[in-house]
Amino acid sequence: HCEALKTLILANYVVVPVTSQHLWWMCQSEGKKATLRMKRILRLMLQGPEWEEGSVLQVAAEFTHRMWLEVREQEEKLQLLDFVTEALISGRDAARVKTLLKAKLSKIFVYLQRALPLIHARIDAFKESLDDVEKKVPPDDFEE
Repeated sequence: HCEALKTLILANYVVVPVTSQHLWWMCQSEGKKATLRMKRILRLMLQGPEWEEGSVLQVAAEFTHRMWLEVREQEEKLQLLDFVTEALISGRDAARVKTLLKAKLSKIFVYLQRALPLIHARIDAFKESLDDVEKKVPPDDFEE
């Protein structure tokens, strides 16, 4: 079932929203690595504004928790977190989504509080880097 869902997602078919368990299965099938395929899956499944914000944030937070517990390499964890953050803020109010995501993660990581400062800092840093890019590139430069 999950392999078929993954194939449909990667083929750009519109599918029903996935659960955090579906996303975790797909991450496992990618070797628990931050692959380009995983980045694409997360972007297609979590980006806005197609899915209801509260639901997609819950799925993203649950996936992030599971990923944080089970992915061994710190750099892979951080890269997957970047993929999740990038997908969530795409098509949505970035500041609002960042705040809501951190709140959801704080509730889910109740027994793993020591990880939260790093996770929150990474989410903040990702957002700030996007703000810097937007400030440096005037909108007129995109149009020819």
